[in-house]
Amino acid sequence: RRRSELDATHRVLDTVLKSSTVEADRLKAAQSSAANEAASLHELAEERTLRLTEAQERAEAAVRELRALVDQKGERERSRQELEAQLAALNPEFNEEQERLRTLER
Repeated sequence: RRRSELDATHRVLDTVLKSSTVEADRLKAAQSSAANEAASLHELAEERTLRLTEAQERAEAAVRELRALVDQKGERERSRQELEAQLAALNPEFNEEQERLRTLER
């Protein structure tokens, strides 16, 4: 009888051990999968960070280019006004013509 109880206990313990081993293997697989997913997400985050950095650099370059264009436009406008003032001083008829053009533009 004692032998039978020991065999039954052994079978139960063997079943528990197999079940625990299966569960441990499942947990190891889940841990490995989670580690792979974390590595993949980290790589994706690095790639997106790089893309954002590049996009920010392009945006900053575009802003600098726009500012340069605005500056150039302002310089051309000042030059145009200076030339008009010089022409007006040299030619009174130019003043009258400019005034007529401004009137027509309105």
